[in-house]
Amino acid sequence: MEGRGSAERQEDAVLAFPPVFGVLDGVSNVYTPDIGPALIDGRSTGQVPRDVALKLLPKLINQGKHSLKELFLAVNTGIARRFAQAGLCTKHPDEIGGACFAVASIGPKTVEILQGADSFALWKLKDGTSGATPNQLYQADWVEDQIVAWLLKQHNGNRSKMWKTYSPNFFAPRVRKFANGPGGYALLNGSPEVAKYWNSFSLPRRNLQTLLLFTDGLVPREQTASPELLVSWTLERYRKGGIQKIRKAAWELEEAHKAETYIDHPEYSMVAIEFLQT
Repeated sequence: MEGRGSAERQEDAVLAFPPVFGVLDGVSNVYTPDIGPALIDGRSTGQVPRDVALKLLPKLINQGKHSLKELFLAVNTGIARRFAQAGLCTKHPDEIGGACFAVASIGPKTVEILQGADSFALWKLKDGTSGATPNQLYQADWVEDQIVAWLLKQHNGNRSKMWKTYSPNFFAPRVRKFANGPGGYALLNGSPEVAKYWNSFSLPRRNLQTLLLFTDGLVPREQTASPELLVSWTLERYRKGGIQKIRKAAWELEEAHKAETYIDHPEYSMVAIEFLQT
């Protein structure tokens, strides 16, 4: 399931190339509304990772390559190549964009998972226990949410004016420091450093009941403060009404606070996998 929200461009992607499933959340280079994101053949730098993954993954999988790490290192290399062709350098992450991600490869005995930035993997086991990956961006985002809210008040709710202050002075320095950097987050942007910062682990397939893979736009930011909070909030709504129930609850909160945020309703993507009892 995916939704455009209020986004001008579709930068999210649902990946469904068995045995690989997951989501990408494209992030354009740092820009202001009057200029817009950098474009490569008409595609934003947040759409490039999406395009590369959707084109490259099925080819690699058809060639028999199923190792999740190898697949996404290859996707990352493809992103680097595409940016380089356009004259963009991965050493300047604020200028190139990238993609947050939560992906899984479902094997006969194990489910391999990779996650980076503020996309999420959440699971429930058949014994009733559950877990989720952390939001690698939560602390930085929480601080910057306060900055955005304050700037919007200063500019009487004018988002364009807010972005002109926020992007160069707050957003760009954060991306330069933390994208695939110490204490930061993993971003598929062509940098070979991504593998140092992504979360990589596996779960026994026989133990799994539910696996959810989703981008940050699906759930309210405050519910991602900890894996425990994310699991509780998300699974409660998923059990009551599936993905639609989750999105409805998030939409209502977004409506109540949109005067304090940079967008009315964010783009979102989700893959839900239920494992049959055996």
